[in-house]
This record gives sequence, structure tokens and C-alpha cells, in this order.
Amino acid sequence: MEAAAPSAAVYSHRRNPDATFDSICHRCFSTVATESSEGALAKHEQQHECEALAQARALMHKDSHMSAGRIPAASVDAA
Repeated sequence: MEAAAPSAAVYSHRRNPDATFDSICHRCFSTVATESSEGALAKHEQQHECEALAQARALMHKDSHMSAGRIPAASVDAA
């Protein structure tokens, strides 16, 4: 069975004052690469993975739900 294809990231290109080009990932907002020609950015974009960002967001989301259900011990009245 084949693994599902990862969701495609979208990239913006910007031209720098020194005439180089940057590729910016819209998913994790990192600069994927800087190259002297815009066409050379494609190979970097194909290799870019946002996996670490996805894992970090999942952990933060999980932690926020776990802590939301807790009542601090100091605020609980003794019966």
C-alpha cells in the first residue's frame, strides 16, 4: 500500500537587493533556500519538509487541552 502524499506546501519567491532569490515556505514560514537564479529554488522546495513544525504544533495543541481541564490545587476548597 502506498503512503498518502503529504499536503503540498506553497512557496513565495522574493528578490533580494544582491539579486539573489529566496524561497519562503507558506506552511512554516522558513526561508527554504537562497539562490542566484529563481529557477534553482525548485530543487530545494521539492526537498523541504515541515515535519518538525507539524509535530511541535501537535504537542502544543495536546498540552493546551490537557492543562485546560485541570484545576490548580490551591483553588480547591477543602470539604
